[in-house]
Amino acid sequence: MAKPPPPRRDLVALHRFIDERQNRPHEWGREANDCVGFVLGAVEAMTGVKVAPKTQWTDRASAVRKIARYGSIEQRFDRHFTRIPAALAQRGDIAGVPDAEFGIHPMIVEGITLVGPCETGNRRLPRRAMMIAWSATRPKP
Repeated sequence: MAKPPPPRRDLVALHRFIDERQNRPHEWGREANDCVGFVLGAVEAMTGVKVAPKTQWTDRASAVRKIARYGSIEQRFDRHFTRIPAALAQRGDIAGVPDAEFGIHPMIVEGITLVGPCETGNRRLPRRAMMIAWSATRPKP
């Protein structure tokens, strides 16, 4: 049986999602605007595939508890996405930048920048801040 094709990489839909969240402040929850929800929403917008639907919480305390059950954000992303060398990450892939509290802070590769939510809306970091990456379109084997 032939392997299904990888999910599409619709960059127009990805940029539309990022633009819609541009001035939306950080708020806990997948459907709100926290880092994990932002990244999973961006992947869904770009690929049409909802990944890790049970990854959700409603506030900081429930996020901390749930992430602890997963082991870490990094382990949760490893479970659902294929890790790739950071140097090979393309637009729409997932970047992990160092974070003192959660180990990594996930963001989306926008090109030469990484994008994710912060207290006042989207923030951007230089691509060199990325320490690990996952492909948004290469399904986990």
